Amino acid sequence: MNKKELEDILEKYSYGYCIWLTLALHDRYGWDIYAQIDFIGNKQRNKYISHSFVTMPNGYEVDIYGPQEKVDRFTDNIVKLTRKQFLNLISESSPNSDIEFEYQRVKEEVDSVIDVLLEPMF
Repeated sequence: MNKKELEDILEKYSYGYCIWLTLALHDRYGWDIYAQIDFIGNKQRNKYISHSFVTMPNGYEVDIYGPQEKVDRFTDNIVKLTRKQFLNLISESSPNSDIEFEYQRVKEEVDSVIDVLLEPMF
């Protein structure tokens, strides 16, 4: 993987695909899911996930940049969610999407990113 490819992956999984990475890490390791929730126009019903990550048993938070004491914060509103709650929250942001289908569509790529970039850091 060259530098440009790595930069593209880091950007993709920092913005947007972090939800799929979070879900795949949770499914693979059983680590707790956390989502940073933000609101469009400060309206509670217009919430969306600004970033998501999992937490390892040792307390380290994991996103595309690997295990960290604390991942980047885009908001202070951080909640721990079950897999079902997480999927429901994603669905609220994309009401016309089949979230499980979307996840399965990208899962092979996400698993490869975990294997190549993140697994060596665990």
